[in-house]
Amino acid sequence: MELEGYELVNRAIQLAIELRREINNHPLISKYFRAATPAEMIPGEYRQTRYSDYGAPGTTLKDALKALDDDEFFLDPTRITLLCGRAGFDGTQFKALLASEYDIQLNKTSRNSVLIQININNTRSDLAHLIKVLADISRGIERRLAEGGDAERQTLSARVKALVEDVPDLPDFSWFH
Repeated sequence: MELEGYELVNRAIQLAIELRREINNHPLISKYFRAATPAEMIPGEYRQTRYSDYGAPGTTLKDALKALDDDEFFLDPTRITLLCGRAGFDGTQFKALLASEYDIQLNKTSRNSVLIQININNTRSDLAHLIKVLADISRGIERRLAEGGDAERQTLSARVKALVEDVPDLPDFSWFH
């Protein structure tokens, strides 16, 4: 680790940033899935630098380091919160689908998301496999909607509303330890 660790960690961070960008900019995948950004997950009052996203146009490593130093919260770039609610999946369902059908293992889920963890063992082919899986699932949703007509669209819309919009309020934290 002393000799190669820095390079391995930097490669993992770069892969994570590329995966986020690919998911959020893919014309089909981004209709149903999204990699949450720091701006979406951390309220502005806890991001004094206003750092909003890893790899955003015009963002540099210097910006990320300043946010790491100055912001009250900073998200690990190698941990990607993949929002799956717009596809009609809750986190547990989506985790089970990925494991049973695509041999992708995840550990953490929430009401409408899963946590993808990139580490020093991941490769570009791992990312390509995940992107292909998300594209295949998105094409399957599109096909179901086309074949099922209005009834299928209404069913998906109701499911998405339940997962994404009708969520319980977070507790009103007055401070963090």
